[in-house]
Amino acid sequence: MAAKDPWKRGRVPSILRLLGDTLLTFVRSLHPDSYPGFVSRPLLSCLGYFFLLVFLSLAVTTVVFCVRVPAYKNMLEGEFGKFDRFMVSANVSQREPVVFGTHHPVIIDMDSNQTSLSYETAVITNDSLIMRPLSCLISPAACLFSKEKSVVKSTSDFADVTAYAKPVLTTLAVLMFVLLPFLFVVLFVWYSLVFLLWFGLLTGLGSILAFAAKRTLHPLVLFRSALYASSVLVVSTIANLSLGLQMYYIPLAITLVYFVIAVLLTTDKKITFIKEAKQKES
Repeated sequence: MAAKDPWKRGRVPSILRLLGDTLLTFVRSLHPDSYPGFVSRPLLSCLGYFFLLVFLSLAVTTVVFCVRVPAYKNMLEGEFGKFDRFMVSANVSQREPVVFGTHHPVIIDMDSNQTSLSYETAVITNDSLIMRPLSCLISPAACLFSKEKSVVKSTSDFADVTAYAKPVLTTLAVLMFVLLPFLFVVLFVWYSLVFLLWFGLLTGLGSILAFAAKRTLHPLVLFRSALYASSVLVVSTIANLSLGLQMYYIPLAITLVYFVIAVLLTTDKKITFIKEAKQKES
């Protein structure tokens, strides 16, 4: 028996019902017999399933990533701990100072003998790193009440990489957590656009093959078939971000096989769909 469509008649379904339908539809997309029912769903239902599938895949991937970040950090600290000493030196020659920014710039001038700051945020010379205190970087107004206007560190202090491995890795881990919401939105938009283009590509390919075989296939039927046939590809591609699955072209091959099977199985449904669309237009 076909599952009820939660988007039917334009009603906005509850979150739990929508999540349950998405998971059930994903499982049903693994069975070719379900595709004749899929292509009869409204376009809003198909797109709702797709966007929610991308969202859920990214959400699960994000949770897995957050759980694994401490393990990655400990692994990197352990690898750096194998070094007794890791000294780094630089031999730099400049024609003129490098300036980043305008009002409060960061300046790299290896030939400078500067020992304090005036309007700069930081100055890097051959012998020292001069920068504002952390309180001033967070809030410029705090500098009015700070006795220490600049911090001077010798560049030789940064030569031993192992001395700064732990604080740098900790800072990177914190930054990753802070940037996660922004990265989530960017990845959601990116994958949504990429897979929509992929569905369009499959729709075009299906139309060309149908024309070569002298068959009439409605583009929306092909689009729906491409969308549901790509369910495994969507989930595996996003999951690969945190799991590092080495599946290569297997999900792509599965998608193409399901797409061909879906088109073959939805031929009769497709004809009914076209007739109903023409009747509504007339």
